[in-house]
Amino acid sequence: MAATLIHRTGEVAQYPDHDDELVLELDAPADPEHPEVAVTTESGWTLSAFPSGQVGFEKVEGDARARHRTGITRDETRRRRHSTRFVRPGT
Repeated sequence: MAATLIHRTGEVAQYPDHDDELVLELDAPADPEHPEVAVTTESGWTLSAFPSGQVGFEKVEGDARARHRTGITRDETRRRRHSTRFVRPGT
């Protein structure tokens, strides 16, 4: 799976570079300019995770409905990041 990682610093990297560090960044000091980390797949779906435990899943282009959940733990965020559900949202 090809994907783009967006770090809290605003740095952009290609998957899997820095993949393990991404969720750890949620525990770094707050940055109001870049509060979340994100993974965007080549199909255009983006999974964004915030320090508060909020996770968003959306496709910016097209008419797909965005999905949001709260109370997601760091471990669950790691599992979901690698899940095929974020590559094929209908599954």
